[in-house]
Amino acid sequence: MANASNDDWNESYPADAEYVGAGNEEIMFLRGALRTRLLKEHVAPAAAGVGGEHLAGSAMVFIDDYTAALPTLRPDGITAFTADDLGRVAYDTVSGKFYVLTADTPTWTQIGKAGGQIAQVEGITDITNTSADWADMTDMTQTITTTGGDIVLTFTGTIRVVGALGIRFTSKIGLADALPYCTQVRKSDQTEPGDTLSMSYLITGLVAGEYTFKVQWKDTSGTVYQYGTQCPRVFIVEEKPV
Repeated sequence: MANASNDDWNESYPADAEYVGAGNEEIMFLRGALRTRLLKEHVAPAAAGVGGEHLAGSAMVFIDDYTAALPTLRPDGITAFTADDLGRVAYDTVSGKFYVLTADTPTWTQIGKAGGQIAQVEGITDITNTSADWADMTDMTQTITTTGGDIVLTFTGTIRVVGALGIRFTSKIGLADALPYCTQVRKSDQTEPGDTLSMSYLITGLVAGEYTFKVQWKDTSGTVYQYGTQCPRVFIVEEKPV
């Protein structure tokens, strides 16, 4: 079938052995077909060599799971990078990181920052604890998947201590318990409503993976109270950008 409009793209016509009675139309339709396709993401072609530049937002970056390796070939999947490819951009869907091609060896250099998620839970019930052993504080557990780097843990809540309060952060990686963080001990014999307790801890250099973080507490010689109905207890896990 001949090319009969700008929407057609028949590279098998005309055949080498046949006469072309509408050669002028074939040439015009070829130009029109190229123009139709160029206009999708390029400046319109015109006289004096005008046109062909990418329109704003038209260039697509490499985007995929690049955990194993970043791209080494041009988008055609065949041609190796050359110096003309410097400036290409890739986005790793797993790490959330952007990279720019800075050398045709190839060398990809991270640009910007990735990560930065913030997760928060609240407890709005009144709770008590009389255990002398560490126990999970109700509602104060969070599981996140991090791309690695630094994590800030923050707890705040109104606590009344009768006896000796112990409070700490812990984390779990898979089935293995990690060491506790930021253990505090307070001795008191408070009356209601108690005091506002706030503590934070920075964990550095975590590898990428799933982590479960908890607030735990105990009272070795009495009872500890948390009045969530009056002042909700809050546990925040913040992943710092990397």
